[in-house]
Amino acid sequence: MLDFALDTQASPFRDGINTVQACAADFGVSPNVTCSPQRSVRVDNSCTPSGVPGGANLSALFAGNDKDVVDVRAGQGALLRGQLTDGSGQPVEHAFLCMKEGVPGQGLEEMGTVRTDSEGRYRYGVAPGPNRRLEVGYRYNRRQLQREAQFLSRVRPALKLSPRRRTSNGNSLRLYGSLPGPYNDGRVVILQAAYPHSRQWKTFAKARSDGDGRYLARYRFSATFVTTRYRMRAVVPEQNGYPYTGGASRVRRITVAGSRRR
Repeated sequence: MLDFALDTQASPFRDGINTVQACAADFGVSPNVTCSPQRSVRVDNSCTPSGVPGGANLSALFAGNDKDVVDVRAGQGALLRGQLTDGSGQPVEHAFLCMKEGVPGQGLEEMGTVRTDSEGRYRYGVAPGPNRRLEVGYRYNRRQLQREAQFLSRVRPALKLSPRRRTSNGNSLRLYGSLPGPYNDGRVVILQAAYPHSRQWKTFAKARSDGDGRYLARYRFSATFVTTRYRMRAVVPEQNGYPYTGGASRVRRITVAGSRRR
């Protein structure tokens, strides 16, 4: 069996789908030529070659939980770290690793490279933002290693009240705010209230975000006969196409002066 290698980083190869075919010919005036069926090969040279040989094992875990999945509150980032070692477990130092990120349902985007230290370890800071799939890659000639990790971000919508702190029974309350992007258009927002000393939240209104991720809801108090201080929050459930896990806003409080209906 004949074994040979081709450099897919050199011409005529290009990133994307390439067609390859192997042909053999015997020696003679009219050589007999036989070719294999054509095959399609996808070439992806977006991962920068390391330049350092020996990599055999690659890890990718988040600091704080030592897992390949992390769940944070929107607005927070995370630290992904790992190690590159050879077949005997010795560190591979000063090797370049390529980093990719992508929102679920979208392709991965090249984010640059990190370099291993003298112990073969690396660190990569994940910026705050939506849910993302992460990929760490190592390339040296035909050797390729990759590890995936998942960054989950719990949405925290903004919520404001108008009036802000106090109103009276019979008056209306405006609840408004915004959702972080991307893809924050047309998302469902659930408005909830809770009585003092109660752990139960009651849904009293729903809203839908506009093209800028803003939402607005109104509620008229009609049954608060004793002055009561309510807790309010906005809840955004998980929704198809919105790259965040479900979450809730900061709790807002408003005092409603009680009055009997006439």
